[in-house]
Amino acid sequence: MKKIFTLCTALLMTASVLFAQTGKHPFCEKQLPAKPARGINVIAKQAKNGAKVSGNPTWGDTMSYCQNDAFASAVGVGSAGTDVYWAIKIESAALANRTYITDVEFYVYKAGSYTMSIAYGSTSPGTAVLTQSVTATSSDVQTWKNIHLNPALTITANQDMWIILMNNDADYPASGVTGNTYDNGKYISLGGTSWDLVTTYNLDYTWMIRAISSNTYTPEVPSVSISGPTTVMAGDTVTYTATTGADSYAWTFAGADYQSTNSNTASVMWSTAGTKQLIVAATNTVGTGYDTLDVNVISCDPITTLPW
Repeated sequence: MKKIFTLCTALLMTASVLFAQTGKHPFCEKQLPAKPARGINVIAKQAKNGAKVSGNPTWGDTMSYCQNDAFASAVGVGSAGTDVYWAIKIESAALANRTYITDVEFYVYKAGSYTMSIAYGSTSPGTAVLTQSVTATSSDVQTWKNIHLNPALTITANQDMWIILMNNDADYPASGVTGNTYDNGKYISLGGTSWDLVTTYNLDYTWMIRAISSNTYTPEVPSVSISGPTTVMAGDTVTYTATTGADSYAWTFAGADYQSTNSNTASVMWSTAGTKQLIVAATNTVGTGYDTLDVNVISCDPITTLPW
C-alpha cells in the first residue's frame, strides 16, 4: 500500500482529516521561521526517476554525507508515538581500510529518547550487530550528540554498513541539511523494515549523522549508565537497564522487597516509601565501571476520612 506524505503547514488539521480517511501516516517537514509560508501540498508517493547517486564521498576518519553543512529542517510525522527511523548507508568500499567504528554522532533538533543501531546489508539493513540507547536533553538541542561505543565495533569487511537512528517521542526527530546529492545519506522508514529515500516523498534532505572510525582501539573500563523511572509507586515492579557493552553486571538494590536480574536489565519492587538507591557494576577485561540511581518511592494510601 502506498504511503501519503505531506509538508506541514497551518492547514495541518485539514491534512489530518485526509490521512484519517486513508489510514496512512504522513512524514512532515518542520517549517522553520526563515522559510516562506507554503500552502498544503499532499503528494502521493512516486517512484523516483533517473539514476541514483550512489557511492560515498572522500572521507577521513569522520564519515558523514552532510559534511559541515548547516541544519536546514527536521522531519517526522508531526506528533509523538510513531517509530520513525532514519539512516545512512556506508558502502563497503569506503570501509575497506578501516578497522573500528568508535563513535556515532547525530544532530539533535528535539529532546527525547533515541536508539542508535548498526547493521549490515545491501538494499536494506539486516539484523543489528550493535544497539545503543541515548537520551537527548534540552541542553543537547541544536548540538551534535555523541554516542561513544565501548567496546568499539570491529568493521566486517566487504559489507555495506547502515547507521540507523530511531525515535518515537518527538514530533520531528530527524535533522537534515540541503544541497547534498548522495542517496546513501537519505534513507527513512516508519517500521524499520521497509526503507525509502526521503526524496521519493518530495523531501530532499541528507541526514545529520556521522560515524567516526579508527584503525586503533584501546579497550576501556565500561562507562555504564542506568536508565529507568526515578519516581515509582510502592508495590509496583519496575525495570531498569544498564547501557554499556560490558561482559558481566552485578546489581545492588537498597531495601528492595523483590528483585530479578538478567545481565544488563533488572526488575525491582519496593513496598515502602522513601528514597532508594540502585547500583550497577559493569565489568569487562579491563576493569569495572559503576553507576548509581536514586529512586523516589511514593505511597498512595487510600483516603478514608473527610474532607477529601
